[in-house]
Amino acid sequence: MKKQLYIPWILVSIIFISMIVLIIYSLDAVKITKIDFENLLKKDTNNVEYFIDEYTESSRSVFIRGWIIEKNIHTKNLSYNILCKNINSGNVYAIKTFIEQRKDVTETMNSKNNYDLSGFNSKILKFLLPEDGEYKLILYFHHNDKNIFVDLPYVFYK
Repeated sequence: MKKQLYIPWILVSIIFISMIVLIIYSLDAVKITKIDFENLLKKDTNNVEYFIDEYTESSRSVFIRGWIIEKNIHTKNLSYNILCKNINSGNVYAIKTFIEQRKDVTETMNSKNNYDLSGFNSKILKFLLPEDGEYKLILYFHHNDKNIFVDLPYVFYK
């Protein structure tokens, strides 16, 4: 009889622990990190093309999706981040950004270069930003010791 009473408690405990693990994992997927923006070396963006396919904003979040390339450079070994710059304080926060495969970009560019990994997407949860105020979005990508920043025409408020 006592064994039957323990089974529901064990199941509830397993479900509870699983929920905590999922919450921690999902928060890591939208990680926000403050960066020292002024000390990053900036590169001229004349050789850069980008396009934003989707930008949606709600009271809780911002979602952005698009692609970016540096002409005549393969997209292997690139890292992307969406940066949120607080206009009042000047503090800059890097948002975890995911790479998307974009074979359509390679095909459209009619180039011998492979731009298949030029896509990105990112979701910004506003409540995770440490400061209230107006934020400007900046697209940052890093390739072969080059830091390239593109000011995006998007501003949102937390």
